[in-house]
This record gives sequence, C-alpha cells and structure tokens, in this order.
Amino acid sequence: ADNRVITGSGTANTLNGESTLTYGGTELLISNASPSVKLNDTDNSGVVDINNVGGAAVIESTGVTTFTTNAAERLRIDTSGKVGIGTTSPSSLLNVNTPASGSTTAIEISRTTYGTVGKFINSTGALEIQSNKQLILSSDPAQGMTAAGSLIQFLIDGSEKARMSSSGGIAFNG
Repeated sequence: ADNRVITGSGTANTLNGESTLTYGGTELLISNASPSVKLNDTDNSGVVDINNVGGAAVIESTGVTTFTTNAAERLRIDTSGKVGIGTTSPSSLLNVNTPASGSTTAIEISRTTYGTVGKFINSTGALEIQSNKQLILSSDPAQGMTAAGSLIQFLIDGSEKARMSSSGGIAFNG
C-alpha cells in the first residue's frame, strides 16, 4: 500500500505529513498541484471526494449530495442529477419547494444596478409571476430558435381558453 507518514510536532493541535499535509488546530492544509480529500464510508461503500481540478472545486459522491445549515437540509442533488431546494425528493431537474401556506418567493431574479427584476411566487398554491417593469412572453424569439408555427396558449383546468398565433391573431374559447 502507498502509506503516508503523519507526525506530531510537539506543539498542541499540530500534525505534519510528508511536506504537503499540515494541520494547525483549525485547518487541514494540503499543498500540491492537485489536492484531494477523500472520505470513504466502509459500512456502505459511500464515497465523498473533494478535488481541485484545473482551479475548480469538484465535489463527487457515489450517493446523494446534501447541503445543510443549522442542522437542516437546504439543498439536495440526487443520484440522477435532480436538484431539490426545500425538498428531499426532487421530482424534476430543479424542484423548489415552499411552505404549504402563505406567500413565498421561490425564485427571485435581480440585477446589480436595478435590484429585483422579477419573482416567481407560490401564493397559497397559485403561481404568481411578478415583473418590476415589463412581463414578456415570447414564443420563438428572433434570437435564433427555429420552431415553425409558434403560438402562445392559455389553458385553465387542461382546456385551452385563449391562443395567440404567430400572425398576431387572438382566439378566445369559452
């Protein structure tokens, strides 16, 4: 095996390991071109690997990755790559879960100069979209999307109530 030597220096809370590993009581420092920390759970083969790859921090896990604050889970990435905020079982690529009652801003979009630009709010089960200036719905914008026959539909309870076609015509149903 490729074992490494770790020695105590005689100073309290200080460990040294073969020129690239030091512990100063509050910080474990690994100094080399590709530092890596690997925690291996021998009970169920779980692995957590923290690396610096090309200047980027990489956290790799063979299972679910969670982030907690104040002993409560805040964000989870499951093994299929789904991200959950406020949920332990995300059901889509990004699943933001808010409290069951009241009005909670789930997503806020802001700009450095102008502050809040818009919000997606869960208002007691209703999705509210707010805009600070203009709310623009765009279907096949001129930025290069190539879908033909674009339209914007308004559905209520699964039934179309209004439609705007690419020619600008508006049709109402019901």
